[in-house]
Amino acid sequence: MNLYRGLFCLAGILLMSIGVSEAQVQDSVPQIKPSTTVKPTLTVKDTVVIKKGGRLSNKKRKRRSNSPRKALLYSAAFPGFGQIYNRKPWKLIIIYGGGALLGLEINRQHQRFLQFRNEYVKKSQDPNYEASFNLTAENLKTIQDQAKRDRDFMIILSVLVYGLQMVDANVDAHLMDFDLNDDLSFRLEPTMESTPFSNFAALSLTLKF
Repeated sequence: MNLYRGLFCLAGILLMSIGVSEAQVQDSVPQIKPSTTVKPTLTVKDTVVIKKGGRLSNKKRKRRSNSPRKALLYSAAFPGFGQIYNRKPWKLIIIYGGGALLGLEINRQHQRFLQFRNEYVKKSQDPNYEASFNLTAENLKTIQDQAKRDRDFMIILSVLVYGLQMVDANVDAHLMDFDLNDDLSFRLEPTMESTPFSNFAALSLTLKF
């Protein structure tokens, strides 16, 4: 009995020592907290590189810019004057050349309309009247209406040409400052941005002109 009691006591002491050692091991292991990780992000950097120490050249800074509003008003007051204001006098050939052709066609169709209208009236009043090309009253009426439609169409086309030359002067004045230089270049390359906490992947956008 004494032997069994001693064995039980020894076993209990061993179990207690194992439990204490496991507790000490757990206490000695540091608790690792989940760290907040920063996911790499992709950023785009816009970099404009300007030659000559960050300043535009004297040639570009002295470039004249026209007022689009003035160009529009000049063209409205006098067709083609907006193009002269924008230093594009060669466009006057197109404006006045097209205007002259439209004006001649309007006059021709109007005279044609008057001629067949008068003959239609005479033929309607006198069936024995000999009209041009021995046409009937119905044919004269058809030609009269066609001439009238052609004349009106040419008038509408002239108004459109007048409006287009105004729009052309306005847009041309807007584009006076738009520079298409041979030195203009575009480059896109990957870069790395470093911070005290993490590194970031980025894209560098470089414009040179």
